[in-house]
Amino acid sequence: MRPLIVGFLLLLAAQQPPDIEALIRKLGASDIAEREAAMKALVEVGEAARPFLEKAAGGPDAEIASLAKATLARIERHFKFLGATLGRIWKDATTSLHRKVRDSMITVREACGGQDAEAVEKSLDRQGIPFREEKYRGNLELKFLARPAAYVSPGGIQHDLLILIEKVPLASLTRPTFWKVTKAGVALVAKPQVEFETLLEKPFPEETLLRRAFDHKSTREQALNFPVVQEIKLVYALPENDRAQRLSWAFHVELNLAARDKIRGVLHRCVATTRLDPDETPTGEKFADGFVPNDAITSLEGGQWGGWGRAAFWSLERVEEASPEKVTQEPKTPVAYGAGDLKGLPESTESLMIQGEKFPVEFDGEGFEDLPRFKRLRSLVWHTRKRITGDWVKLVCRIKTLESLTLVAYGSPTDEDLGQISTLAKLKVLCLAVPSAVTDAGFAHLAKLTHLTELQLHGCGGMTDASIASLSELKNLEKLELWDVDGITDEGMRSLSKLTALKSLVMSQGKRISVVGWSNLEKLQSLQTIHLRRLSMNDQGLAILGRLASLESIQLTELENAGDAGLRPLKNLKNLKRLTFWMCPKITLEGLKGLQSDLPGKYKIE
Repeated sequence: MRPLIVGFLLLLAAQQPPDIEALIRKLGASDIAEREAAMKALVEVGEAARPFLEKAAGGPDAEIASLAKATLARIERHFKFLGATLGRIWKDATTSLHRKVRDSMITVREACGGQDAEAVEKSLDRQGIPFREEKYRGNLELKFLARPAAYVSPGGIQHDLLILIEKVPLASLTRPTFWKVTKAGVALVAKPQVEFETLLEKPFPEETLLRRAFDHKSTREQALNFPVVQEIKLVYALPENDRAQRLSWAFHVELNLAARDKIRGVLHRCVATTRLDPDETPTGEKFADGFVPNDAITSLEGGQWGGWGRAAFWSLERVEEASPEKVTQEPKTPVAYGAGDLKGLPESTESLMIQGEKFPVEFDGEGFEDLPRFKRLRSLVWHTRKRITGDWVKLVCRIKTLESLTLVAYGSPTDEDLGQISTLAKLKVLCLAVPSAVTDAGFAHLAKLTHLTELQLHGCGGMTDASIASLSELKNLEKLELWDVDGITDEGMRSLSKLTALKSLVMSQGKRISVVGWSNLEKLQSLQTIHLRRLSMNDQGLAILGRLASLESIQLTELENAGDAGLRPLKNLKNLKRLTFWMCPKITLEGLKGLQSDLPGKYKIE
């Protein structure tokens, strides 16, 4: 039996939307073909055309009003059956669990893939499918709760059916950016928070991949140390371009387990294929009903079982009584994916993000020549896929009101660009992705920014001790991040120790600093937060942190030479609130427990 899919018309999003008002005027054209073409174009625009059509539907022109109403009805029909279709799939008692997930995945993909994301979101909202979560991970991922408790296992665990949608912006030089759905599908998700052994008693039907995941040997072995089941996820993984050629259809299950004392969990992913509704066998023969009996996982064509992974991540955190925090509502920063997004912004705009990084927009600054018209702009974040040339840096540096500037682009800035940036006398916060081509001369320019309180430099491959000597002139600096400091030696650390106002320090990827160099940290007695990553620090260097009385937070990442012996002197840090370490092979849980017992006050380990 084929999936229950209502015929959805795919609304392919154009990169530059048509003139909606002009299309509505054509609804009153004398030529029937022209009217029909206008209706079709408006349907393709989708939800963006709705407010214009609603206005036209109440207008004085009877012909246009009638066709506007008809166009609205067409737009509504394209999406309004999605919830009902999913309902029919999951109410069919004769259909197996895997088949329901498979049919739901295909239905959502064909209904939403390639669509105007706003149209999909509004349609799902009208169908009573609530928005569940939105997060940023390169693209935006939306989660909608399609059917609560769509599946309940024999053990009583409720699994929700989620619609998963990823969307990306399509920018324009002349029109506001709109969002297009690039991926659409579903997942069956449960968060039971129960003991693993409880689920083993009567968890899932034996002939399902969920059962196989729990019965797998490595799963049972890991459950001895991580016996709490936090999350279960079942996903249908149909190959994008190979459906007709494949006999088997793939599923994967993810299990997220944790220890009872809330130690961070581990994840197990298992993938298996089963003969669900194959088009045909490699020899051309078709199965009589398109399925093997009961869609049994025992009919695996082949299976891959992912191994267990455990991040060596631990934290020691002070237990304090919660105090009410004042929540301040920060004004939302407008985001421009193309020059068209700037046209509607008032000249009084105070913060702006220009976003091209990781998005499929060919952005190189075109159309942004009038950026200096924002006379009150205080904060600018500029991410782009292309290199920012000196011309565009000069453009940005015409905005003399800037107090915070973030520039992240490929192959920029240069020494000359840093010279231009140093003319922004009001800058307090500066974040730059710095290529290795920037030299000591370029970093010397930054010493002119005497009001800087925060400086973040990512990718400092060209930085040397002379660069640090220049930056040590920034006496108001409170936060400093230096990523890739392999050119810095003990001499550079001596210069860095002059920044006595520092409250936060991040250093990454440097192997040329000895214990003598690290000893200079002792002069930074205002330091409250420190993050050290991939550095040459050993136990003696780590012990120096125990002399920084103001330290509240320490994060250690991939320090190969620091061990438990270096933790012991940290017991003198009476203000310490949090210590975390990740992938430090010589630091053990036992060492962390020893520090826990030595510190004054009550601390918890996670």
